[in-house]
Amino acid sequence: MMYTEGEFGIFPAKSVKGLSPNKQVVLAWLIFHTNNSTGVSFPSIKTLCTECGINSRTTMIKVLTELEEDGYIKKKHRRREGGGYTSNEYEVFIKRTSPSAKSVSGVVQQVDTNHKKKNQKKLEHWSPSFQKCFDSWGKHGNYKQSLKYWGELDAEDRSLIEKNIPIFLKNLKDDKFKPFFQNWINPEYCKFRDVKIERIKL
Repeated sequence: MMYTEGEFGIFPAKSVKGLSPNKQVVLAWLIFHTNNSTGVSFPSIKTLCTECGINSRTTMIKVLTELEEDGYIKKKHRRREGGGYTSNEYEVFIKRTSPSAKSVSGVVQQVDTNHKKKNQKKLEHWSPSFQKCFDSWGKHGNYKQSLKYWGELDAEDRSLIEKNIPIFLKNLKDDKFKPFFQNWINPEYCKFRDVKIERIKL
């Protein structure tokens, strides 16, 4: 049988070991669709159902939701120019272990995750609220270290961080005074609790 360029996608078998068959095949097709230049893919639910052999749209949505909760993917809603939603945008968070081939199609982007050693199943401590806070901070800081500190905070502190970020940034006179996110949320110093003092210093 003859194959043409672009017909194969890299499937990181060891990283998804133990996942249900549905999750594995959905991940494989998301990886296949991922553009290595942008790191995202946007196949429709209908397309994924056809490719994955999953007849139920409800089942597909459930699988995608669980993959996002497990830290394997990040989903983002997209809107058409004229209004209304179109297919979602997906990022796959599994680190590539070998250089990409010439073809852009089918190669998952290289991202810094903790999918290694004992933790093969999820981005530890990752949550939508962490991602929202890190993005709101302008992604200014070390993602991995920020994620580590986030995991050491309790729910009350995490909520306070989310609440205080817009206050701190609104009163920041110059971006050059903005600390790295991991330093601001460091549980040892808890600078995020002292937004008013930060304002006075600046």
